[in-house]
Amino acid sequence: MGIGSIFGQTVAVTMSPSSANRYSGQTQQFNAPVSGSANTAVTWSITPPGTGSVSASGLYTTPAAIPTAQSVTITATSAADPTKSASAVVSLSPLTISISPASSNRFAGQTQQVNATIQKSTNTNVTWSISSAGTGSISANGLYTSQVPCLLQLW
Repeated sequence: MGIGSIFGQTVAVTMSPSSANRYSGQTQQFNAPVSGSANTAVTWSITPPGTGSVSASGLYTTPAAIPTAQSVTITATSAADPTKSASAVVSLSPLTISISPASSNRFAGQTQQVNATIQKSTNTNVTWSISSAGTGSISANGLYTSQVPCLLQLW
């Protein structure tokens, strides 16, 4: 009788949920019950490596940054029979940022409120900056003040 069969019972691992969609800063709890053995322990792994972390209890944490959409496989392997495992696929999505207005003509001394909308992230904070020195200033709340006549273009 092999490792996979103890007293006529075959070791099996199941996974729930079998799939999930997540973005940076999120977690997903996975459960992997083992049947056919008194030893119900599993070891967790992630493929590809470096795409988040998974705790001993099956809590998956996404990476802090997700530059492109990708799929990650979370696998639970039976400690009683390492040939038995179950997997789930997590689809990771990068964040998206929308800025409005996209452009605005301003004369010296005029202001323009700029707004940013961040989706697919638990962190919606933004830091504003201006790439062309001497054209104006922008507050922490996104209020742009022009110092010279200009076309304010945002991207």
